[in-house]
Amino acid sequence: MTFEAIVRKTYTVDFLNKKRVKNEGIMSQYYVENDHPAIIPKSVFMQVQQIIKQRRNGKYCFSQKVFCGKCGDILQRNMWYRPEKVAVWRCASRIKRSKIGRRCMIRNIKEPLLKEATI
Repeated sequence: MTFEAIVRKTYTVDFLNKKRVKNEGIMSQYYVENDHPAIIPKSVFMQVQQIIKQRRNGKYCFSQKVFCGKCGDILQRNMWYRPEKVAVWRCASRIKRSKIGRRCMIRNIKEPLLKEATI
């Protein structure tokens, strides 16, 4: 297994202050292959990246785990600030219009009720 990298993702703007900025086409970038042996196999790296991507979406205990019983879309967490602060889980197609243009009309579920139901 070999190492792959993109060189010059950032560059130094001011050598005195050592300030670096993201390279957005100002300097040329290079893709380097077979520079030195990789620490882990690429297949393992890709699996870990997939797990990281899944966990990024899973900020809360029910994230990516609770689905709408009516339309099958994922439930998303929202905060309500009516008299008191309360977390509710809403169907994603109710929050934003789905591809077919209709909104799901399932009721919101308050997080304490959802926690109680799972315990």
